[in-house]
Amino acid sequence: MSSTTATAEHQSDLPIRTHEETELALCGVCHVEKWAKSFKSLPSSGPTRDSHGSTRVSLRKLIENADHCEYCKFLLQTCGRDPTLYGVLNGLDGTLALRPTRTDGLVRVDLEGWFEKDKWAGTFKSRILQMFPSGQTLDNSKYFSGRMVESEVDFGLCRSWLQLCSDSHQDSCQEEAMDRGRLVGFRLVDVNRRCVVEAPAGAQYVALSYVWGADPFLKLEKGTWKILSSVGRLSDKHLDVPRTFLDAIAIASMLGFSYLWIDALCITQDDEQEKENQIGNMDLVYSCATFTIVCTGPSACAELPGLRRSSSTPNQTICKLGDIELINTQPTLSQALSLTPWDSRGWTLQEKTLSKRLLIFTTSQVFWHCNSAVYSEDTVLETPRNTKRSLASTVEDYEEYSAEIRRVYKASPKASAMQRYEASLRSYIKRDLKYQSDALKAFAGILKILSPRLGEHFWGLPTRNFDTAMLWTFDSHFPTLRRREFPSWSWAGWQGGENVDMHEGPSKPLATIWWWKVGESGLFALVNPPGDSEVDSGYTNDHFGVVSSSPPPSPAEIHNSQTEAGPREPFNPPPESTSPASHILRFWTSTAQFLIDRNPLPARRKKGNLEGFSEYGVRIPGEKDAITSVVLSKEWREEHEGDQFEVIFLSRVSDGGRPTRFLFDVKVWTLLIEWKQGIAYRVQQFSFPIRFVQWRAAKPQFKLITLA
Repeated sequence: MSSTTATAEHQSDLPIRTHEETELALCGVCHVEKWAKSFKSLPSSGPTRDSHGSTRVSLRKLIENADHCEYCKFLLQTCGRDPTLYGVLNGLDGTLALRPTRTDGLVRVDLEGWFEKDKWAGTFKSRILQMFPSGQTLDNSKYFSGRMVESEVDFGLCRSWLQLCSDSHQDSCQEEAMDRGRLVGFRLVDVNRRCVVEAPAGAQYVALSYVWGADPFLKLEKGTWKILSSVGRLSDKHLDVPRTFLDAIAIASMLGFSYLWIDALCITQDDEQEKENQIGNMDLVYSCATFTIVCTGPSACAELPGLRRSSSTPNQTICKLGDIELINTQPTLSQALSLTPWDSRGWTLQEKTLSKRLLIFTTSQVFWHCNSAVYSEDTVLETPRNTKRSLASTVEDYEEYSAEIRRVYKASPKASAMQRYEASLRSYIKRDLKYQSDALKAFAGILKILSPRLGEHFWGLPTRNFDTAMLWTFDSHFPTLRRREFPSWSWAGWQGGENVDMHEGPSKPLATIWWWKVGESGLFALVNPPGDSEVDSGYTNDHFGVVSSSPPPSPAEIHNSQTEAGPREPFNPPPESTSPASHILRFWTSTAQFLIDRNPLPARRKKGNLEGFSEYGVRIPGEKDAITSVVLSKEWREEHEGDQFEVIFLSRVSDGGRPTRFLFDVKVWTLLIEWKQGIAYRVQQFSFPIRFVQWRAAKPQFKLITLA
């Protein structure tokens, strides 16, 4: 199954098949005689990482010579498989690098380049593979060979992926056992009878993940249950049944499953109690499904590509080098998903994360992505040895596991709970929500599956690692996009970021702050009780950088009056405050004043200025040189006339949790705050931690902070 997107005119007469040659013709543009040599090496029978050097080619010359050299034309068509270049190859200027490589199995050639056209510039990637020899047995030597993707989905291949995963990935991909006691009114679509039914006990089912879209469509409501539970009501002859639903039913049937879960048909949409119960248990619904069918289209009316011959057109090219057939690949999973509504929608992230296995239908091909592997129609990745590799290792081969690529893939089950939390949050913050008030609801399922290790969450931050979670920072600052229904200290309170960083790495926070929240009774309670969190006992002047002969305040004395009632005294907000008590964090920490430059630093990235925020230098009062920087909205900085701002201590960090030998190497994470009506609010973290000696030079003092 392949993309129907239009490409440049050089790609219109596919496929290419050249006559066999004993010697390759020399070409001064594509240098085929150089990069083609790598294909003469024998298949690897064990894990290797061969590099054959790279060949650089002018993109402009490649375009100009494509009508005269079949290999130039083949390379140009291969470049065009990256969706970035769909329909825009003509008139491009830039450089293409051909990099033959092999990690196991067969040599492949990765194409990487940059281009510019008018005022537009960018990068692209694509790949050339050796064709899988027809009629041969699939063994380890065929790893990374290529396949022609047909116009209709190869469901035999899909079934083999499911069987392979079931046989080889039991530890990480086995669906959970259904706890029916947690779900109110659990229903399924009966695939054979084409209607909605009460879920039979022990029923094995698949789930559907899709985008609802803006157009109204048929849903389960109190008034439609009788209709939808009628046999045959979900058949093709009923025009009001969304195309996505009909196609998903057909796929489930072709893969041998009798039941399918679709949220719009299995949850009563006008029963708020039932909706709340089932939305709160999405972790159970998706983790208990054998796999999840993913429709990446824009709405429930979109068809799943590849079910009909007319829904997609093959668009690969075959080229012959002597007796070796080469084929260019379709877009990789990250490329195929990059522009889809499904992978940009907030709610679908937890559907991806909670599902053990995904069968993803894109306009270019079908992908299998489970907790242990990724497979595609165009590339042979499912060899026997590869089934024992980790997900990260497979993706590293397939796409080079960069920070941006990690957003697309499921987090490795071998990662720590905090790493999975950060990975999920990194993917989530760029996604769209129709209703901003859903910011926590759409992430709740992920928080729920991590709670056994990270504890319950408080406004999206896991309580057992609360100090670490408080170190989140966005690479942007948009005060006008604040979600006021959430606290400023929670990531859920902000939108507009491209990236989030938890600073979870070799420098671990030494947690000493006692964070107090206001409970339902109005009394203060610890967010991270000792023994249930990472709180350390080092509550000293020296730890917080305070130079004083007086002992530090007790972290339990959190009332302004400092009465003997201690934390049993109810929270008494300032009269002018409008912040809900549930948003409040109260804690003792050290605080100091810092200078923030009025003029921004030279932009290190264009979008900083284009999107209304910039980077500003930060200085210790009386000092000339900046010690760090902070990303702020230009409008926010201009509205604040003064140069001096309050900053609070969040955490000291050490190298891997080990004591640091030299005081100069100790660093401090801090937070810029502003006060309104007697309540402090988060503004932004500094871009980098500052040295402890710099923090101490700012003469910090202890202060009771009420943060909302």
